[in-house]
Amino acid sequence: MQSIKINESQKEIAQILEQVQNKKEKFLVEYGEEGKIVAMLIPYEGEKTPRIFGPYKGQGGFKMHSDFSMTETELLQNG
Repeated sequence: MQSIKINESQKEIAQILEQVQNKKEKFLVEYGEEGKIVAMLIPYEGEKTPRIFGPYKGQGGFKMHSDFSMTETELLQNG
């Protein structure tokens, strides 16, 4: 991943946008004298459609209690 400073010229920004679009590269955007990272340029992949959870949508649910805990080993352990 590369980074750019916000004071780049229009020509350089156009070249960067071409890389984002054509090569699917990502860029961090730096701003201010300290070069603080404030944003990321990523390829646009269109709007995502909401997930539909099948015929039982809206008919049930679950709640995780705040004291619930499970280790990664427990989660991945075969029944």
